[in-house]
Parts: sequence; C-alpha cells; structure tokens
Amino acid sequence: MELDPADPSQVLMTFHLKEGTWMGVGLGTSGMTSSSDMIQIESDAQMAHDMTSRGYRSPLKDNRNDLSHSWAKNEQNGYHVVTVRRALDTGDENDYVIPLDTKFDMSWAVNTSTSSISSYHSKRGSFTAYLPSPTNSQPTWDDKDGDKDGDKDEYNDIRDKFVDFFGEDSARALTVALGSLAFTALAF
Repeated sequence: MELDPADPSQVLMTFHLKEGTWMGVGLGTSGMTSSSDMIQIESDAQMAHDMTSRGYRSPLKDNRNDLSHSWAKNEQNGYHVVTVRRALDTGDENDYVIPLDTKFDMSWAVNTSTSSISSYHSKRGSFTAYLPSPTNSQPTWDDKDGDKDGDKDEYNDIRDKFVDFFGEDSARALTVALGSLAFTALAF
C-alpha cells in the first residue's frame, strides 16, 4: 500500500493473484467485525469490489463503489497483478478513513481454489499497517505478535510465520515490494 505519487489523497494497493482465486482485505479491522470496510478481488472476473462486512457471513457490496482498478498479467508466472486505487477518505460512511502517520489494523483472507467471492476463505490473517504522509518515511507493518526471534525485523518475522504456516514454497502471501506494502495471493 502506498500513496499515489500523482495524487497523495489516493492510496494504491497492489495484489498478485493466481487464476482461480480470490483475495480480500479488511481496512481498519483485524477480523470480520460487522460493518467494517473490505475490498474483495476476483481473479477470473478481473473485478475488485468495495464491500462491507456482515460479521461472519459473506460481505455485501457497497451501494457506492469507491474503487478503481487495473489489471495486468505477469507473463513469467501467469499471475494477475491488480492495482486498486481509492481515496484515503472516500466520504462514504461504509468506508474506513485510512490514516497517515498512524498505525491501523488490516485483515486479509484468500481462497486458493475458487475465484467466487461467495465462497469461504481458505486462509486468513491480520496485521498492523502504517502509511506515512509524503514528508515522512516508508510504510511499515507489524505481524501483531511481536518480535519472536529477536532480530527486530518485522518483515522477516511475518515471512517466518508464513513459512511455518504454508511451507517454504508457498510462503508468499504477503510481500514487501520496493518499500511499499503489497498483498500477494500466490499458489499455496
């Protein structure tokens, strides 16, 4: 996640999805809190949806779509690269106002066997994000469980947790690319 360099009132989120999968993120929540802001992405339909959580039921599409998105296909690995763009503050009461220079909770979920967003997720998790203002430093994130191995490197702590959970070959569900927070749903 990064501010749009051309318009810092907008945020860009980049997702990498394998065909036949979906991925969702929750903004301002570490779980499925009812009425929380969500984005769901269908790889096969090449759609990004502005959603609102209904707790532990399928989220509903917002009456107003405050997202734009672009798609590309990585010819080397066949994954869809999706960039979702939305305002930090959309003015929509269903959307979370993304703060600058303040940590906030985010959640993620992925289904690795279907791109139907009505299907239950196969993996999920949460983290804390930090999006700096243009005059501040790089974005950061925290796995919410603290530094377990003492290396003071939050990225490696999260990577280690994913390796433990998914296995070495598929521990790429969250990646940091070029100093920006990027979400990746790859082959699990």
